[in-house]
Amino acid sequence: PPNFPTKGNLDLFRSSCNGSADYKDPGMVHLRTLVSVLALVVLVCTAHVSAICRSEVMKRAKVWVKDAVPWDIHKTYQGYRTDCSGYVAMAWELPKPGPAPSGLIPYVHSISKSQLKEGDILLDTSIHVAIFGGWQNSDQSQYMCYEEGNESFPTRAKVTPYPYWSGYGHFSPYRFTNITDNC
Repeated sequence: PPNFPTKGNLDLFRSSCNGSADYKDPGMVHLRTLVSVLALVVLVCTAHVSAICRSEVMKRAKVWVKDAVPWDIHKTYQGYRTDCSGYVAMAWELPKPGPAPSGLIPYVHSISKSQLKEGDILLDTSIHVAIFGGWQNSDQSQYMCYEEGNESFPTRAKVTPYPYWSGYGHFSPYRFTNITDNC
């Protein structure tokens, strides 16, 4: 764990920062230490992830649909968790077994609805993530949704209203940082 400052070593933290005003406040030391640790986690998480093209992501996503992989938060398939974020991790070739939905944040950046392409995701970090499979109508109100949903149904591809079903969270579009358009 990080070495958070205590009353006894706060002077050491202050002197190492040339006594800057923000480091005189112990709360700022905690905040800056936390930010540094989070930055390191992002760097470590993304350092071992290769680029993958959109067509490969969709090819991989369709395998679990074809295999009708059942949802089970306690099991794995091909080494990946058989839940929504494990499914995305598998499609993007992230490290096994894959993170929880909130654990996808180090691998993505926010995009707009108009920027969505196959292989991007719709994410609500608190509950669910689904893979965007392309628009299904000209007004961009429905898309093909690839998801590992819950115990009621196996991995599926289903036409879904944008951004997701009403009453099921607050979904936003994101793009995997290492996705490419061409193989």
